[in-house]
Order: sequence, then C-alpha cells, then structure tokens
Amino acid sequence: MSADADAFETVTVRLEDGTETLCGIVSIFPVEQMNSQFIALNPLSDSRFGRSDEIQLFSLIPTGGNNNFELAEIDESVFNLVADEFFRIVEA
Repeated sequence: MSADADAFETVTVRLEDGTETLCGIVSIFPVEQMNSQFIALNPLSDSRFGRSDEIQLFSLIPTGGNNNFELAEIDESVFNLVADEFFRIVEA
C-alpha cells in the first residue's frame, strides 16, 4: 500500500532529531475508558518515523489553542486497549 497525500488530511510530525515527515491522519478517536484522545497516523513516505505501509498510534496531548498538540507514545500497559478501539472504529 502506498499512501497518497491527497487521500488524507495531513500533519507534519517533527521528530526528536529535528527532522520532519508528512503523515496522513487516518483517525482521531477517543478511548472512553481512559478519557483520552488518540491519533492514527500513516507516514506518506518511508522515514525514520515509519514505513508508508504502517499505521502509527499515539496519544494526543493538547498544548494550547489553535489545534496545537504533541504526540506521546502510548504506554505498553494500555496499547492493546487503544489498538483494539482503533480497529473497532475502522472496521465499523
């Protein structure tokens, strides 16, 4: 599967090393049991962030107004809960 920038709303993700990669926003979704929002991203080209045929899941941390947010890795103890909710949404 090769991602196409026109098929998604996109976001530029800035990595810790300062590099940036363009990602398609697959879904932004809540996990009710955690009272948190999560985001599923698809890198639009292979990069250090991931391959273009992978979906990356992150916790969304609001950082003020104007749709600004940070991505946080999901703790291993709840990753399966988040992944299950994502798959439930996309398979519906």
